[in-house]
Amino acid sequence: MDDISRLGGQIHQLEEPVPLPLQAEYFKQSIALRMTKGEGNPHNYPTMDAEKLIFDQDKPLSTRRMALSRLAMSGRVEAYRVIEDFLKIAPEGELRQWAMMAKLECRVAMMSDLVDERQIAVASGLGGRGDLMRFMGLFHTVHLQEFEPFQVELFTKELQYRMEQYGGEVEDISVGYNYIQISFLLPIQSPIKEIFVGFILECNLYGNFLGDSFMVTNSQPITPQVIKETLAKYAKEKNLDPTH
Repeated sequence: MDDISRLGGQIHQLEEPVPLPLQAEYFKQSIALRMTKGEGNPHNYPTMDAEKLIFDQDKPLSTRRMALSRLAMSGRVEAYRVIEDFLKIAPEGELRQWAMMAKLECRVAMMSDLVDERQIAVASGLGGRGDLMRFMGLFHTVHLQEFEPFQVELFTKELQYRMEQYGGEVEDISVGYNYIQISFLLPIQSPIKEIFVGFILECNLYGNFLGDSFMVTNSQPITPQVIKETLAKYAKEKNLDPTH
């Protein structure tokens, strides 16, 4: 992430989570489409039909995905607005995720023409906002015992403090029996490991209740199954009861 920050320029990110395999598929199609169009100006790509196709629910998924890619490649303001309008009504699912990718590509192309500044697209599995990248984290108690109310309060206040200290933002805190799952935003160049090692040390000054192992990711959501497997692995390593 430090390498990205040193590039300089305006950073653009996905605003919603998009699975990494789908991102790779999108970029693969985008490259192939550019190659089939030759060296012509991408602004001349026909998009009138594409504007209609993306809203046509009777069309195959592949057709609507291709239409979104064509709109994105045009880099036109009008095409960007069409993609935005589509996202206002698009339900959760693969086509919406594809549209989020198209919006990102179109925004970068559009801004490249409008401003004299390097435009950088950063695509992570969880997205972000501006120069803030979205992460999810998982923390648990040291003996997999139940969290006490004051411990949850301390965890929350210390997390808020850390995020403010590094220019970030807490989006969500979900408390389980012996774990806490969080969603947060941090500047791309942030020292993630340093932040959370210090966070755990500070919390543990008041009772040593947090386990020193934790999970932080920006590649995919932390699902209930991942939580279950993570706690089970920790319990096995420490000879604890995972259902304690």
